[in-house]
Amino acid sequence: MPMLGLLEQRAAGLLRALLRHRASGVPGEDGSERGDFRLTPSSPPERRALALLESVLSPAQRASFGAHSYFWVETPQARRFCVLPFSSFNVLDAGSGESYCAGPAATLPVADLMLAQKLLLETDPQRFFAVANRRRELDPARLPEAQRPEAVMQARLRTTMPRPRWTEVPALP
Repeated sequence: MPMLGLLEQRAAGLLRALLRHRASGVPGEDGSERGDFRLTPSSPPERRALALLESVLSPAQRASFGAHSYFWVETPQARRFCVLPFSSFNVLDAGSGESYCAGPAATLPVADLMLAQKLLLETDPQRFFAVANRRRELDPARLPEAQRPEAVMQARLRTTMPRPRWTEVPALP
């Protein structure tokens, strides 16, 4: 097999491992079509972060989080955002199809990041949007609002690594 093919396979394997670390399942490995995005804490800080997040969520948010691993937040201006179980670009504006990324520079459990974003969106959304990076995630005209978070999560699992240019591949000894 050509070296480029081996590198692509290795990069795809690393991406799958990263996504498996962020989500507890990868579609296709167990024959399922849908990934299981439940946060699976592997350390005491992650378990405490998840317990804290679940204790702060409203009953409707807790039900959504339990069923789908994401929850909806409404800002004081009546805008709705979905907080997804990822560490970057995990706040989805289902109306515009844009995702936002805002969090501390330190490494945190994903549940702590989701809680911080929830609280900021509910209490001071201007501060959140002042520092958040933004990117277009999907075309909202193509899907009903209720299907948009799941579509984003599935798309992230299907994402492949960009093909490296031959000049970027180091020579092997």
